[in-house]
Amino acid sequence: MIEENIWGFKIGCLLDGMSFKECIRNLKKYGGVMVDLKICDTPSIVEKRVKMCKGADIITIMTIGGRNSLELGVRTAKEIGAEIAAVLIPGSLSRQECYCFFRRHPQDQAVLLAKLAEECGCSFVVVQMHQLKLIKNSTRQIKIIVSETQKTNDDAEADFLIVDKISRKDNA
Repeated sequence: MIEENIWGFKIGCLLDGMSFKECIRNLKKYGGVMVDLKICDTPSIVEKRVKMCKGADIITIMTIGGRNSLELGVRTAKEIGAEIAAVLIPGSLSRQECYCFFRRHPQDQAVLLAKLAEECGCSFVVVQMHQLKLIKNSTRQIKIIVSETQKTNDDAEADFLIVDKISRKDNA
């Protein structure tokens, strides 16, 4: 079994020939599984992609896919016993690109998208470390996953940290 303070594992689309179901089944023996596909598509495609992740505990969907995709993703995830983590703004976007796409400051856009995720019933939002306190103060009950690669002293507000694997803050 894995350490007590480690919740589980994050997997993406690069599984070297192993199917999602096979990978999820193998990892579930040792802890929780987050499938990090960052799904962003029409509602019907989101529904199909969420269903293919059956067995996962958490599945990521991009908030920029819109309300209908998020809501259907959440409903579909519930049907297969999973929860949705909404990815707010792709980490690859520069500040200038955020202004170009959203016509507002990236922090303001992150708050709007976090509130949308919460309204749509997402259980989690995935944020970058510099967004943590702002999102925590702007949402009511949604849990926060910080997508940083190293644990720091600034992560006290996070519910989960991605540090090569997902570790739970309260050791539960």
